[in-house]
Amino acid sequence: MLWRFGDRALELTGDPPAIAGILNLTPDSFSDGGALCGESGEPSVELAVERALRLAREGAQLLDLGAESTRPGFEPVPAELEKARLLPALCAIRRQIDLPISIDSTKPAVLKAALQAGAEIVNDVNGLASDEICRLIAESGAGVIAMQNGRLRPIDASNPVESTLEALGEIAQKAERFGIARDRICLDPGIGFTPSLECDLAICAHCDRLHALGYPILIGPSRKRWIAAQTQKGTRQNDFGTAAAAVWMAQAGIEILRLHLVGEMRDSIAVARALYKNREASRCASGERS
Repeated sequence: MLWRFGDRALELTGDPPAIAGILNLTPDSFSDGGALCGESGEPSVELAVERALRLAREGAQLLDLGAESTRPGFEPVPAELEKARLLPALCAIRRQIDLPISIDSTKPAVLKAALQAGAEIVNDVNGLASDEICRLIAESGAGVIAMQNGRLRPIDASNPVESTLEALGEIAQKAERFGIARDRICLDPGIGFTPSLECDLAICAHCDRLHALGYPILIGPSRKRWIAAQTQKGTRQNDFGTAAAAVWMAQAGIEILRLHLVGEMRDSIAVARALYKNREASRCASGERS
C-alpha cells in the first residue's frame, strides 16, 4: 500500500510497521514534557535536531512534530506561539534529515506555515472537523493523518470498535469530498481520546478490524493511560508496556506506529516477528509432510 504526500510516497506493508518518531516541542506534554526545552523553558532547536537525528538513526521512517500538547485538560496556545516553537526546529531538521515530516496541529495558520517550510503531512487530531484544513490539504497535496477524536465526537462506549470504524469511515468520506486523494489519507482511531480506558483497550485489542476501512492505519500506543492501568506504573515508566502493545499491533498488521522510542520498539517487534514466522514456517512444513 502506497501512502502519498507531496512529491513522495511511503510503501506500507505492515510487516513490519513503519514507525513515526515523536518530537514534542512543548513544555507540557503528558509523556515527555520539557524534554526538548532549554533553560528558557521553551523548545531548543539544538535539542530537537539532536533527537530527530537519533530517531532517524534508529530507523524512524517519518518524524511527527507537535508544538501544542493535546493531553487531557490541555491549555490551547495561540497560533503565533505554536509557530514560534515549531518552525525553527522544523527548518533546522529539514536541512539535515530527508525523512517525511508530519505536523501535529489543529490550526490552519500553523499547518500552512509548516507545509511551506517543508513538512509534507498534516496530523489532525480533530479528525478534519475544520473545512479550512481540508481545503489546505487538498490544495497543497499534503498527506493527512486524520484521527477520530472522541472528545469532539463521542463514540459508543458499549460498542467502541464498531463506533470507531463508523466514525473513521465518515472522516475519510469527508476528506475525499474535499478533493483529498484516497492514497493521501491515513486514519488514526484516537487512542487516549475515547470515553474510557476500557474503550482504548478494546480498540487496541481488535485493531486488526480497522483494516476493513481500506486505508493505512496509524496508532499511537506510546505511554498511554490504558497501558498504565495494566502495569500500575506512572506514564513515563511504561515503555515495556508500550513495547508489548507495539508487538501486538505489529502482529495485527497495523501500518504505522507513532512512538517515543524507536530503536527499542523496532527490536521488540523484530524478535516477535522472527518467532511468529518461525512457528508459521514449522506448521507449514509439518502440514506438507503429513
